[in-house]
Amino acid sequence: MDFSLNDEQKMMIETVRRFIAEELKPLEDEIEDKGFLDPAKAQAIHDKAKSLGLYAMNMPAELGGGGLSNMDRILCEEQFGHTTDILIRRAFGNVYEPLLHCKGEQVERWLKPAVEGKRTCAITITESGAGSDAAGIKTTARKTANGWVLNGSKHFISDGLYSDFFIVSAVTDPAARPRHVSLFLIDARVGVTPVDAVTFVAAAAFLAMATLLASYVPARRAAAIDPMETLRAE
Repeated sequence: MDFSLNDEQKMMIETVRRFIAEELKPLEDEIEDKGFLDPAKAQAIHDKAKSLGLYAMNMPAELGGGGLSNMDRILCEEQFGHTTDILIRRAFGNVYEPLLHCKGEQVERWLKPAVEGKRTCAITITESGAGSDAAGIKTTARKTANGWVLNGSKHFISDGLYSDFFIVSAVTDPAARPRHVSLFLIDARVGVTPVDAVTFVAAAAFLAMATLLASYVPARRAAAIDPMETLRAE
């Protein structure tokens, strides 16, 4: 079996590697010193990456993404390790695969704007007592006549203060374990309110805490998407 990379893959890797070396690494010291990324510079690297077709590379081409295969995406992500997390997210995007479960008006509201870089998403799963054990979360979501009521809190939300909508995990049916967790798309400041931020400077990761205590989310501002497949044991 031949595991050699083809010429197209080699060119892709070189393009990503060169972009990181020339556009992102020069910003590392400034982030380490100041503890944040200047918004103008964040926009500049976003725009340049997008112009080169490097934004949302994991998303299908028909949605405007890079359309990379799983293998090609992994080859690119290997290069991401050569710089800091915040620069990768600003340049290449936070377009998480659960968004591909969007249906109907969800596509226009959340999926497409995320792929286009017009909206930024944060994934909101980790809790104080549930990190790698994502199935152990305590946050709940209760359906009402006009929306949902979410109760709980989340920790370590990458881009929590920067994003304008969130993918939030919550228990919707405790009796259905292990199929008890669903994901919700929620606009910022409606059902998810970041309350604090922690900066891990060594990794240039900017993480927020959030509270969802008794948060009522109108149906027009939130939508449940299919339960996360990794939590659905067959």
